[in-house]
Amino acid sequence: MAAPLDPRRKRRSRPSGSGGPSAYTRRNGPILVATMVAAAVLTRMAFHGPAGRVPALAFAIAGVLLAGTYLSGGMPRPHKTGRHPVVGPVLTAAALLAAFALLDGLSRLVPPVHHATQTVLARADLTTALVLGTIAASVAEELFYRGALFERVRLPILTTTVAHMLTTLPAANVALTATAGLLGLVLGITRRTSGGWWAPAVTHVAWAFMVLAWLPR
Repeated sequence: MAAPLDPRRKRRSRPSGSGGPSAYTRRNGPILVATMVAAAVLTRMAFHGPAGRVPALAFAIAGVLLAGTYLSGGMPRPHKTGRHPVVGPVLTAAALLAAFALLDGLSRLVPPVHHATQTVLARADLTTALVLGTIAASVAEELFYRGALFERVRLPILTTTVAHMLTTLPAANVALTATAGLLGLVLGITRRTSGGWWAPAVTHVAWAFMVLAWLPR
């Protein structure tokens, strides 16, 4: 007669966000890649077309990333504890703004980098349409990169940061790519410590608004 199972012995399952390839990841990989390619194309259009189209393209990028998130397996969890912090993420955004302001000052010592920075800021006029588009794109980026993609790859902080940087390359702007790298690293760490996409999304939105409102052109 077989011995009864010990009720204390439970089958372990990989926690969400642990970052490991699986059949699920391989099955949805093409969707994730296609989403990033589409976002990269729209990013190039935003930086190499009329400035007036930037708000509409921001909404388009948000739509593509939200669709990719949903089609690759549904919306990820916002937070591991069910709480929705605001103060901490906003303070992180303020620290990021200070860091970018310092880097912007240092970029004046390297004319090509300074020119790239000013090119980005010149396309960021503080209009209602652009603010709303930026909010939508910021939240969508966190749902996709620090949500759907983060939960389905190895080395999620590094992988999602590099993935985000790759989508900016078609814009051919070194400042934009460097920003995606630094921002992605900080938001990836925030995602790891908070356990969901909410905290990085709040940081991203707050940081983007601060850049639009306060960084000098």
